[in-house]
Amino acid sequence: YLQTDMEHYVFGHKLQAQVGVRYVDVSDDMNFYSGATVTPGHRATSKLLPSATLRYFLTDDFDLRFNYGETLRRPNFVDLNPVRNYVDDVTKIGYGTGTAGNPNLRPTKAKNFDLTAEWFFHKGSAVYATAFLRQIDGLVVSTRSIVNATVPGFTATKYVLTLPENASNGELKGVELGWVYFPDNLPGLLDGLGVQG
Repeated sequence: YLQTDMEHYVFGHKLQAQVGVRYVDVSDDMNFYSGATVTPGHRATSKLLPSATLRYFLTDDFDLRFNYGETLRRPNFVDLNPVRNYVDDVTKIGYGTGTAGNPNLRPTKAKNFDLTAEWFFHKGSAVYATAFLRQIDGLVVSTRSIVNATVPGFTATKYVLTLPENASNGELKGVELGWVYFPDNLPGLLDGLGVQG
């Protein structure tokens, strides 16, 4: 990764910036075992992940902060396991159940935006409001489908199979409001006690 810090005065107020980029290159060779059966798998991912934080001080105790960053999250290992586990139709409802992983899962990618106003009204204490937006590509979600399978010793021929898939693009957005307060002059063991909401 490369990262740099900058500081300038804009319209008489201090502007701090931290800008960077990270290169991720991951390659996984996997073997999944079910008895004597071996299922090979391979996943490779490479991506440039930029990030930037800008902090503009309107006063000594009030600032605006903007964050942008791209992230990449690899699937959980258990979600990649392609071995299927079936359970027979023990309740006689007409189908069994099954679970499996998915070796074709892609990493989840996200572009993250945050805009925050912070007021530090007391030493170590602050009130803040943050608007956030997450643009997500390929979130791993659990899906169900009906499959036909023949399992030795089972009576069912249809199964409801649950396995992870990459979802379509989506967004998370909202506003977070919060405060942190550390009162002065608390006695003895209470000194340093604070509240957060």
